Amino acid sequence: MNESENPSGSRHAAHQETAHKASELSSTKTGGQTARHLERIHERIGDALYAYLTLPDTDSSTPSFEDDFYSDFRGEYATLTDILHAQLDGLGWAHDLLQFTKDHAIPENILNWDFGLIKAQMDEIYEFVEYKNQIYLFLR
Repeated sequence: MNESENPSGSRHAAHQETAHKASELSSTKTGGQTARHLERIHERIGDALYAYLTLPDTDSSTPSFEDDFYSDFRGEYATLTDILHAQLDGLGWAHDLLQFTKDHAIPENILNWDFGLIKAQMDEIYEFVEYKNQIYLFLR
């Protein structure tokens, strides 16, 4: 899978369209006081907040909203490829495969990752939201 591919199909397109209206979304989903609170949160955490607001079932008016964000947020990446490699590194799989190929004298590039399957597995766990040329990763 190359990094120009759509991270999660039509759901991604819906998130992307909504993310472009994120500033408006914060004021329509919330009252004026909450909108000001969101502006303060945005100053601390940046555009990941706007990406988070596009997810279903986010309620920015709850007292636990910022804590919920930090519980769900898993990172900001430039490309889908970056996300997939971070996942492989985080699980230790990249290291394990490298070690396995060295231990068994397997030439480089004989064993390769199926990034489509890795992405499909991640789709079950994470939401991918593209906003301002970044991809934000959140737990479902």
